[in-house]
Amino acid sequence: MEAELFVENAHAPYIEANALWEDDLTGHEYTERLITCIEDCVTYEIPTFVVHPTNGKTPLPVSNIGIEYWHRTTKTNYRQGRKLEH
Repeated sequence: MEAELFVENAHAPYIEANALWEDDLTGHEYTERLITCIEDCVTYEIPTFVVHPTNGKTPLPVSNIGIEYWHRTTKTNYRQGRKLEH
């Protein structure tokens, strides 16, 4: 007997979400991790990717580099045809 499993969504690593706004290697690496997660969603046919752009009660302030990282992430998500939730 074979059972089918449908995974509705995948959740991005949340604990490091504030790294998105940092203008250093940490921010770049986190962005790359998000893009890898999106690619995994495509590979495993997961239609929705959940990502929070900040973490905690006092997130880092919005920065230009963070907006660039976020744009790159959402652009990749759009090109791959995934639904993005936050």
